[in-house]
Amino acid sequence: MDDQKQIIARRIKELRLDKRLTQKELAKQTGLSVSSIIGYENGLREPNSKAMAALERFFRVSGDYLRGEIDRVTFHKNSDVIDNVLKESLDFVSKKIINTESDHTSSLEGVRLLINYYLSLNDTGRTELLKRASELTQISSYTDMF
Repeated sequence: MDDQKQIIARRIKELRLDKRLTQKELAKQTGLSVSSIIGYENGLREPNSKAMAALERFFRVSGDYLRGEIDRVTFHKNSDVIDNVLKESLDFVSKKIINTESDHTSSLEGVRLLINYYLSLNDTGRTELLKRASELTQISSYTDMF
């Protein structure tokens, strides 16, 4: 087993055990097969991009973390910053969506889709998305002039 597969195998297993899940439960919750989970954890195979995205979303970690490019301490330090920014962004977006739509069910669905989209982005994509969200807060200052 090469180093990359070994690191990914160890990280997936650690994350799964942290959540007290069996391999079968992880497979069900991520939409991956049990044999895939077993293969990843035993270092027999490496997750493809679709599987990596599913694991990243489920465990709320980055691909960098799963591949061992950053350690657990660095990841947790960065995740606190990301969580705070995400919370602020979601608060802003949810207020905008709820204030502009009368159907709250579709509002909540919009927020859910936004969260899923955000979590699927890499670090650069998240940074760019947050910049754009910040820029959107300035729109009202321009529309008030009319």
